[in-house]
Amino acid sequence: MKKKSFLISVVTAVIFLINCTSTNKISYSYPDDIITDDTAKKKFVKQFNEGEILYKINCAKCHSTNVHGKEIIPDFTLEQLENYEIRIQNPKHEEDLRETNITLDELDNVVLFLKYKKRNPVNATTIK
Repeated sequence: MKKKSFLISVVTAVIFLINCTSTNKISYSYPDDIITDDTAKKKFVKQFNEGEILYKINCAKCHSTNVHGKEIIPDFTLEQLENYEIRIQNPKHEEDLRETNITLDELDNVVLFLKYKKRNPVNATTIK
C-alpha cells in the first residue's frame, strides 16, 4: 500500500508540473450543477486529477491506445461506467478492481474522470 501511495504521489507531482508548464489547457468539462460554485469546482478538479492518475495506474494498460504517439483514453457510455462502479463488467475486473486494489472512493474518482474528460474526436474513439 505504501508503494501505491508513493506512486500516486510521484504521478501527481509529474502531472502538476506538466500542468504548470503548459498553457491553460482544460481537459474536462464541469458538471452542470457546479458551474457557479468555486468550492465545488476545486473539489471536482482535485477528484478529477486523482481519477486520472488512478486510471493511468490501474486501467490504461488495458483500455488506452496510442495513436501517432498520443494516448487515447476511450469514451465510455454512462452504462459502461455504472458497470465499473459496481465492478461487474467482466470477471477480470472483479479480480483486478477488488477493494484491496482500489477503494470505492478511488473507483468513484476514476469514473468521474472518465465521465467528464474531454471527448475524443469521432475517429479516435476506441472502447476496449
